[in-house]
Amino acid sequence: MRRLSLALAVLLSALFAAGAGAVEVHAKLPAFVKKAEIKQARDEGGRIERVRQDYLRRAKAGKLDRPSAKKRKGEAGLAKLADEVDAMLAKSDDDRPILVLVDGPDGAGKSSTMTRLKRAFASRKVGEVHFGAPPKDAEQVHWVKRFIDALPQKGGVMLWDRSYIGRAVYDVHYGFSDKQLRKQTLREIRDLEGMLRDKVRIVKFYLDTPGKNLAKTIGKREVLAPEKLAESDYTSYRDRKAIKKLFLYAVRKTGREVPWHVIDMSDRTDGRGDMLRILKRALAD
Repeated sequence: MRRLSLALAVLLSALFAAGAGAVEVHAKLPAFVKKAEIKQARDEGGRIERVRQDYLRRAKAGKLDRPSAKKRKGEAGLAKLADEVDAMLAKSDDDRPILVLVDGPDGAGKSSTMTRLKRAFASRKVGEVHFGAPPKDAEQVHWVKRFIDALPQKGGVMLWDRSYIGRAVYDVHYGFSDKQLRKQTLREIRDLEGMLRDKVRIVKFYLDTPGKNLAKTIGKREVLAPEKLAESDYTSYRDRKAIKKLFLYAVRKTGREVPWHVIDMSDRTDGRGDMLRILKRALAD
């Protein structure tokens, strides 16, 4: 596909540099994409580049900050569902803390989904935690400590972007854990949830996201937010089938004490609507 010329790159940057609320557009790819391994992962099927070119065309036409009528309608529907959950909780006498886990692969839309879910808890004190790679001292006490430290307090709500299940997925995928250690990890997760389930209302979501959607997230970020991208986004996209297999295995093995809700994210608005309806049922008195 023809590369954008330097002149067009300058034009796009100028187009969105002016005016309040202007969208900043990046026509240049992150430098690390030139690495052979990353380039090969990115070029698979051409999906990411097609998305990137589409966003650049929309940027040139000045359409990036104009949500479609369908998008506006979908967001209004999500807001209505969230308000219904919040109204229900506002009338509830149950002050047990609420923990909502949102897990899934890189590019599944976890952070943006949590933004929609937070509205459902407007009447309560709500926080959020985004878990990345474990710190170097994670094993000095116990690997679950950082998750225990992020539990919600009485009457409060905590949303987690990723959770303890990641240890049974990515540690195995990257070769940090063998099957025996994974088995132990899964057992420790079940033990933890068994201790928490009567004291904390826990709702767990796994975002089942097709490859084309993961590619869309990367292509969009290349244009609008390249600072959010890392080499691991591309390698995780390349390895998405293996990672999904590991996730679904861990979901099956850790659904006894607290069930997982597997959400079809082929359409993000529909998936988020399903999540809000599940929250309403799960948190009803």
